[in-house]
Amino acid sequence: MTEDLRRRLAEQEKKVDDLTEIGKNVDDLTKKLAKWKEKRNKCLERKRELKSNLKTVEAENGKLKAAIIESLNASVKRLSESRSIEVDQLRSKLEMVEKELASVKTSGHRQSIVGSSTNLIGGFGQFWPNVESSQAIVIPSSPAFPGGSGTSSPATGSPYRAFRSPHF
Repeated sequence: MTEDLRRRLAEQEKKVDDLTEIGKNVDDLTKKLAKWKEKRNKCLERKRELKSNLKTVEAENGKLKAAIIESLNASVKRLSESRSIEVDQLRSKLEMVEKELASVKTSGHRQSIVGSSTNLIGGFGQFWPNVESSQAIVIPSSPAFPGGSGTSSPATGSPYRAFRSPHF
């Protein structure tokens, strides 16, 4: 019987050792679970922070986007107004030039020369066959024509010079 009790006692001690080992494993797993829960909580907290930061960044991006669009629209508007002003100025200058040209054409103060300056070599008569030699032709006074660089005619006070061509 003692032998049987010893064997049972050895079995019970083995069971106690196994249970002690299992208990140690449970303690280790419990510690690991606690660490895992702590890490999980930190991750969840970080996730909440990131979501909050993301919302803040999205709001700031929206504001920046709106500011950039507003700035670009203002720049486009300024450029458009500037171009519009330039176009208006050019139109008014063109209208003035057209009016001046129309008045010059209708007033008869000068004759226009047709062709390039190299075509003038043959004489003015080829361009104005109806002009008599006694008639004076008025042309702009400039370095390209004899008699000056923008000087005004003493007779008329205009920046055109009258002369008689020897070719007529």
